[in-house]
Amino acid sequence: MPVVFQVAAYLALPALVLAAERRVRLVRLVGSVLVCYALGLGLAHLPGWTPDPHLANTASVVAVALAIPLLLFSLDVVRWARLAGRTTLSFGLCVVSVAAAGSVAALLFRDRVPGYADVVGMLAGVYTGGTPNLAAIGVALGVPPETFVTLNAADIVVSTVYLPFLLAVAPRLYARWLPPFAPAGASEALDPVEGRPASLAHRAAAVLLAALIVAAGGGVASVLPLGEFQTAAAILAVSTVAVACSLVRRVRTWPGTYSTGNYWLLVFCVAIGSAADFEALWTGGAAVVAMTALVLFGASALHLGLAVLFRVDRDTLIVTNTASIFGPAFVGPVAAALGNREVILSGIATGLVGYAIGNYLGLAMAWVLGPG
Repeated sequence: MPVVFQVAAYLALPALVLAAERRVRLVRLVGSVLVCYALGLGLAHLPGWTPDPHLANTASVVAVALAIPLLLFSLDVVRWARLAGRTTLSFGLCVVSVAAAGSVAALLFRDRVPGYADVVGMLAGVYTGGTPNLAAIGVALGVPPETFVTLNAADIVVSTVYLPFLLAVAPRLYARWLPPFAPAGASEALDPVEGRPASLAHRAAAVLLAALIVAAGGGVASVLPLGEFQTAAAILAVSTVAVACSLVRRVRTWPGTYSTGNYWLLVFCVAIGSAADFEALWTGGAAVVAMTALVLFGASALHLGLAVLFRVDRDTLIVTNTASIFGPAFVGPVAAALGNREVILSGIATGLVGYAIGNYLGLAMAWVLGPG
């Protein structure tokens, strides 16, 4: 496959998917991430075309490295910490629950899932933050491309079962054991993810800043004697610098950073999909789905139990659980199901904090639970 065509496909297909997501109901139902993985697999199997695997790997690493700071720029850590102690407490309990469920899953599936520790690390990242963490942790650990696709598909299958429960059953069921939400004051509907309209110049400048952060993080990691941990160190360095930049108000309120980061995440999905071995996707697929289900449902059940113990209210528990497992985009619909607009701000902010923490938690668990 000509290099120019391959690069053009990586850049153009995510833009087309994002446009289709706004107009085509099926794309919204399936999800842009899975659609981009599928398109990447399609590229790899075009008659007469063979993607350059080195280019696919380079594109995937560059794309996820750019996505991390762009997604984190809009994070307001200070404001999130001040919103309410119960939000911080509930999110902390969620992180503990994910770590515990992941540890149990590693013990039960270590002989059934190849690279089980890496898979647990990626699951810890995705259920603390989201797909960007799954991608970043996988890149840092050198996970095979087909593992990304299989694990993301398993996550979608299991999450599709859990979301209706969270929307329709959990509010009534959890009210039996948890205290009601106590309003803190006037409702704030501020969305920290996207504010002012973003021009092409805004997005280009944001990408340039992200590229500088990636270069700095990679440069620091390259001069340290880290061996096989060099890529992981670079990912963590980029995450840390991006969070530090988010403390600057001008960066935090920069228009379009989140949506631009989401675009680069989809570029990663197309690139990594084009490098995946289609036949290898089905190897151990059922075990990966079972492992994913154990982590998600086990962490959610433990989160509920700890919330009962620490007297976290129902709405805060549900919205922080949503933000951690599904990301900021799902906070609005769940808050609407709860009939509580006041939790929207804290829920979205929690999802963004999860993006920041997910890489650290996931990589730590992969290293601790690994066989070596």
